[in-house]
Amino acid sequence: ATATRGLYRTNGQRTARFELPVKGGPVTVRTVLEDSTGVFWFGTAERGILRLSGSRMIAYTTQDGLRSNSIRHILEDRAGNLWVATGSGLSRWTGKGFQTYYIENGLSYGSVRVVAESRDGDILVGTDGGLNRIHDGKFVHDPALAELGSEPVWSIIQDSRSEEHTSELQSLRH
Repeated sequence: ATATRGLYRTNGQRTARFELPVKGGPVTVRTVLEDSTGVFWFGTAERGILRLSGSRMIAYTTQDGLRSNSIRHILEDRAGNLWVATGSGLSRWTGKGFQTYYIENGLSYGSVRVVAESRDGDILVGTDGGLNRIHDGKFVHDPALAELGSEPVWSIIQDSRSEEHTSELQSLRH
């Protein structure tokens, strides 16, 4: 996906423009996810999420329960739920509908940039005003994440090194 409304497909040898089968004019795709069943999910800048299964396209918007139509990131967790970072909160697709999360639910800031799953299955939510942890579907206080304060978090990567190595690095910092 490019900033100029382009969507491209490559096989490593050739690259070609990919047109989504949507009505209503061009669409700006910000993020793409292929889920564990082979279905493609396209997060758009202004038209919600587009789900492409085979040749069938379904659009999900705020009218379907999505928190915002401005999609920034999509994550599939190990249980098969989709977590959707939006310009105004967080949405979780369960396969039957959306559950939304916002400041009143414990989110530190309304503008969500990125979502990641931790080794223990918790969901980490990066916002323009801090990093949050969701455990068993609820926001929980995490002293380690609180050290970031209201720092904007736009990317999260889980360290692939062992816990032992991570502990060594932490002790070197202190």
